[in-house]
Amino acid sequence: MMRSHSRRRRKGFTLLEVMLVLAILLILASFVGVSIIRTQLSANVKATATQLSAIETILKLYYLDMGAYPPSLSALRVAPEGSGNVQKWNGPYSDKDIPPDPWGNAYLYEMSGASYRLWSAGPDALQDTEDDITVQGSS
Repeated sequence: MMRSHSRRRRKGFTLLEVMLVLAILLILASFVGVSIIRTQLSANVKATATQLSAIETILKLYYLDMGAYPPSLSALRVAPEGSGNVQKWNGPYSDKDIPPDPWGNAYLYEMSGASYRLWSAGPDALQDTEDDITVQGSS
């Protein structure tokens, strides 16, 4: 006597198959996520360098007119009071306030005699750490 084997048709996926697909998707998503984070960090660093370069150009224009670098970045928009060079001031040197860096922090500026330091504290927002982005200039 022959037995007839009836095969049941599968109408869906097993739990194991679904879990395997989810695991593969999770692994792929983690690779994409890490790549996006690295790309965003790189873009922010490049944007910061570009903004620092633009601010540096404004500082040089101020220096050409005034013979010294400004005491602060706000002096690029408003004539410095109490200096004998107010008549030389040909500003405002920037149409808008200087925007924050890509991480939302103000750019930092120090003037010392005939030189200056202009920088962003970088992604960690802490000054004088490894990720700072700095421009130094002198006359």
